[in-house]
Formats: sequence, structure tokens, C-alpha cells
Amino acid sequence: MSARCLELVHSNIFKILQCKPDLQTNQYSNLLAGTLVTAMADTFKVLYFAAASTYTGKAEDSIPGPMPVSKLFAHLEDKYPGFRKKVLTSCALSVNLDYVDLIEDGEMEIQNGDEVGIIPPVSSG
Repeated sequence: MSARCLELVHSNIFKILQCKPDLQTNQYSNLLAGTLVTAMADTFKVLYFAAASTYTGKAEDSIPGPMPVSKLFAHLEDKYPGFRKKVLTSCALSVNLDYVDLIEDGEMEIQNGDEVGIIPPVSSG
């Protein structure tokens, strides 16, 4: 399990235990771990930064995978009409913290459990 998944597990333990006070910690851990493994088994995560997050109204999404990089933008455009023109035309893309060249790596397969970043240009000033 990635460090990010573990961070999410730890940050949500208290919230879930508040909803289910009768649930023992080890039962909760097994339940949550099973949920995360199931979720990771058939999806990959897309992280939205800056304008991408503003446009979608989200920090992240889970997308059914696997999927070629070349089809991701069409999928996001279907989900968020106008997203390609407003955000994606100027964004960088990373998969598991490695930048992806959309021309050379367009047919690279995003695997279930991968983490994709939609990164708008960074301005300085």
C-alpha cells in the first residue's frame, strides 16, 4: 500500500469510528484495508491541482482502469465538459510521480492503483 493510501487510512480512522463506535479497531482495520484493496484493484487515482481542482470541484477522482494515457483526456472531457479546453490544453501529466510526454507516451497504459497528476502551469512572480 502506498504512503498516500496509508495517510488516508490514518486520517479517516477517527471519522469512521465516530460513525461506528461499536466497531473494534482491528475489525475496522481489516474492513478498511479490504475496501482500499478492492478500490485499488479496479481503479487508478487522478489528482487535480490548482485550476484543475477548481474546475472539477475536487482534489481527486477514482477512474476505472486500466486506460491508455491517450484516452484519459477524452474520459475527463466526458465527465467534466469543457475541461479539455479550459484546463488540459496547458497541463502537464504525471503517472506515479513521473512526468509523461503526451506525444511519445500517449499509448502508455495507466494501471489500476496508479496515481495520475493533472498539473497546470506554475507561474512565478
